[in-house]
Amino acid sequence: MSNPNPKIDHLTPWKPGQSGNEAGRPRKMVSQVLKDLEGAGIENVTKQQVIGCIETLLNCTQDDLESYARDKGHSVLIRMVARHLLKSGDNEKILSMLLDRAFGKPDIKTEHSGEVKILKWDEEEGDPAEYIQQTLNR
Repeated sequence: MSNPNPKIDHLTPWKPGQSGNEAGRPRKMVSQVLKDLEGAGIENVTKQQVIGCIETLLNCTQDDLESYARDKGHSVLIRMVARHLLKSGDNEKILSMLLDRAFGKPDIKTEHSGEVKILKWDEEEGDPAEYIQQTLNR
């Protein structure tokens, strides 16, 4: 009985773990990509630039934001922040996130007054919940 597809008679299956393209496409190293970007005049964005972008775009009109979000002539940072500000639905969460990035999260301070009891429990004390309740009621 002959093979119904004679075009594949000469093919042999790959061994397990073997690839048909062992060398594969060479990967560009991150350092090379960074050199290429630097050569093209693209600089690293600084923390201050990110903060400035957020602070400035927060003061834009809806029309301005829509323009910035669409214009491919602007940096990806400006377009992304503008798009996030334009998103409907969870604006409070987005605004909170952007403000936290720009100004930092507010410090949350808690005060404690009163007695601190350190509880030491071992298995001989019995049920831990009962031990805690009895100790706190003393």
